[in-house]
Amino acid sequence: MKKFLVICLIGMVNVAFGQSPANNTCAGAITLNCGSSVTGNNSMATDDVLPGISCGTGVRGYFKGVWYKINPAVSGLLAIRTCGTAWDSYLRVYTGTCASLTQCISYDDSGPCGQAAGTIFNAQAGTTYYVLMAGYNSVDYGPFSLSVECVNTCIPPAINYLNSTYNTAYLVFEAVGNYIIEYGLSGFTPGAAGSAGAGTIINSSTGNVDITGLQPATGYDVYIRKICTTAPLTYSSNSSVYHFTALPPPPVNDECINALSIGDIPVFSSIVSASESLTAAYCEGNSTVYAQDVWFKYRADAAGYRTIKLNNVIGFNPVVEVFTGSCSTLSSVGCADINGLNEPESFGFTASAGQDYYVRVYGHQEAGNFGIVVCKGQATLSSSATTFCSGSTITLTAGGVSGQYLWYRDNILIDDENASTLVASLPGTYIVKVLSGVCDFISNPIELLPAMISPGLSGTGVYNDNDYVNIGIPLTQQTQTYAWKKAGLTVYGPLNGNGGNQSFQFYMSDPSKAGTYQVESTRYGCQPVYSGQVNVYYGGITNLKLDNCPYNTVQFSWHNYHNPVALFQYSVGTEDYPSGTIQTTTGTSISVQGLQPSTLYYIHVRGATFYILEPWAASFSNSEWVTLSFVTEAGPIAAGTEWTGAFDTDWFNQANWRCGVVPTENSTVIIPSAKPRYPVIGADTKVKSITISTGATINLLAGKKLEVANP
Repeated sequence: MKKFLVICLIGMVNVAFGQSPANNTCAGAITLNCGSSVTGNNSMATDDVLPGISCGTGVRGYFKGVWYKINPAVSGLLAIRTCGTAWDSYLRVYTGTCASLTQCISYDDSGPCGQAAGTIFNAQAGTTYYVLMAGYNSVDYGPFSLSVECVNTCIPPAINYLNSTYNTAYLVFEAVGNYIIEYGLSGFTPGAAGSAGAGTIINSSTGNVDITGLQPATGYDVYIRKICTTAPLTYSSNSSVYHFTALPPPPVNDECINALSIGDIPVFSSIVSASESLTAAYCEGNSTVYAQDVWFKYRADAAGYRTIKLNNVIGFNPVVEVFTGSCSTLSSVGCADINGLNEPESFGFTASAGQDYYVRVYGHQEAGNFGIVVCKGQATLSSSATTFCSGSTITLTAGGVSGQYLWYRDNILIDDENASTLVASLPGTYIVKVLSGVCDFISNPIELLPAMISPGLSGTGVYNDNDYVNIGIPLTQQTQTYAWKKAGLTVYGPLNGNGGNQSFQFYMSDPSKAGTYQVESTRYGCQPVYSGQVNVYYGGITNLKLDNCPYNTVQFSWHNYHNPVALFQYSVGTEDYPSGTIQTTTGTSISVQGLQPSTLYYIHVRGATFYILEPWAASFSNSEWVTLSFVTEAGPIAAGTEWTGAFDTDWFNQANWRCGVVPTENSTVIIPSAKPRYPVIGADTKVKSITISTGATINLLAGKKLEVANP
């Protein structure tokens, strides 16, 4: 049952708040009379479409509008006010009909009650005036009050604004006609009609009145009476009292020639009631166009660094500026306007012995009180190093001034550190604040860089001829220097880190480019750090050679240059380019049968591997073809590797062996007689067996060995 009742109540509330007010449109305007005072709520009203005539701003003041109409019985002044409304209201007054509003009589988006609108105009008896009361912005709506006063009631105006100095006040009120302004000391008894009471009378026909001759720091009351008619003279009652207090007198140091002396003992002062003697300076940090300033003078007893400090700032955003010269010929040394409202401010400079310095203090339009002191000296900060090495610490030392030491890292106070030195183990920006009497000194910052980071290195892969090789560090450190090394020797660098990618790049052109690469990173005062290793493999082939004297079968082999994938292609045919069937193999020794005798053949071999890069993404790539030609024998030949000596005496030159086959450790070697030249062995070698015919010789150079497995 309770649940049912709650649901019903919620439904009733939704219905109530969903209804627009009856006067949501001009056609539903509610009639008001002179002396009327109504309240309402425009929260559920809709935004109005303004008539096509000029009446104030066209982009504001039409939100959630409600309508009223007034038809005064007599001609005269008519005042409409929304005093008591908490949001920014806007009034427009029209004549005509709702179907054709033809004239804007008056409008006002402010009035005697601040942002609550109010307007006053001469009304004609018998004319209907339509009043649109709306929000200035879309967020302006809610409960409101609206009142209508006509001239026959002769009401006094409300005071809109009053601004006072130490001896004057400027009064603003809504005025149409003639008025009597009476002011006096707080609590005085005002007069009535045209007679003064205990105060002073000012007659005015405008709403802007200057009051002069006030006493500084003294409270005053102000009343206004309206002269309603002149024949006979009639007056309104007194307005509500408006109270204000004149400001204190100007400070004694309001002008430069009356500058107060300052030093290392704090002086308390104020800029309240100060005047502007110079235009505002443009300072580091902020800037202001206001400069109600006071002046101080400091004579340096010795050369050195000085800081003008403003503390205990209350009521304003301080600016401090320092000058040399005299009051008639001031030359600015500089100024500071870094901090904000009610915050301290300071400016430091290097003083010369015996020099007079003038100090000017002002605010950002506000006025208030402050303390000022001159602090001698300057906190300094030095370090045993500026970068960490692996496992190292750095000693920071405060100097320049002594006192209580407060250490900060990245603007955060370091607990329990109050000595003049600090042993730092973490990177960051350090400062020290030194408290000495009423002065506090902040040192220069020192940034301590982190220990070196071992560079990440990529580029491991199998590269064929003319493939692009990129051995790169994706992210370098700006404080480190990099050198690419191969077999311990620098091949590229050193380069200073730039915070981004840096690479050693080349095209694979021969096996000498292959190998293991590593990057060495250095920083002054630290041991180098190293990247992981990158293996660059050559995917092509080398040392293609015949392994037999071919008749109807050819055996050939090649060298794989440390290619871990070891994928190759070959073709044997009578064309000097690969044709017919291309075979794929993972081996390096091939035997092809079915050859024709006494025929020119070509062997074509190339690396045919996946172009592999970490993280092992692949695309197919081939090396260049390597070609070897040979002519098959006319008939079967005896087994063995036979010396011919056709070219020179070099054992290892294939031109000196039949069919171009250089002996290996598995070869049966024959050295026949009657050859033009006989072999000279200039390096250690091995064979399976060897037969030396009568008259044939072998010359083994000193220190070299020929090993025969089956002599």
